[in-house]
Amino acid sequence: MEVKDIDFSTKPKAYKLCFNDNCSFAEKCLRHIAVAKLEECSDLLQVVNHAKFNDKNCKYFVDCKKVRIAYGMKKAFENILVSDVEKIRNELIQLFGQTGFYRRRNAKKPLSPEEQVQIENIFEKFGYTITFDEIIETTFWKD
Repeated sequence: MEVKDIDFSTKPKAYKLCFNDNCSFAEKCLRHIAVAKLEECSDLLQVVNHAKFNDKNCKYFVDCKKVRIAYGMKKAFENILVSDVEKIRNELIQLFGQTGFYRRRNAKKPLSPEEQVQIENIFEKFGYTITFDEIIETTFWKD
């Protein structure tokens, strides 16, 4: 993916960057590619210490690709039986915590592809197919 294809408007201010030009992952790592847009960063930067990692074990590597991000679960809760609402909500609270659940349900926090699968599995357990309130294809600034 090229820099022009990345949605920098959704980049968190404190996103960790990587300046390691010699890394074999540099061309496809979002942390390295984002360095090209330093003017859109805050005054202070968080940087990955590349001396601690190599091409085989960089735990901060983020593949620079567009993914489907979901927002909100209000529609999903409108389409289930009242008797199942509390059970599903409790499972989701166990997964994300109370604040995390409500932030995700109310579209205040985006749902990563992995979280979408976890939520779909919980709804399927009770016999439902979930429809998220909104799904967009964008850069996912995984931290």
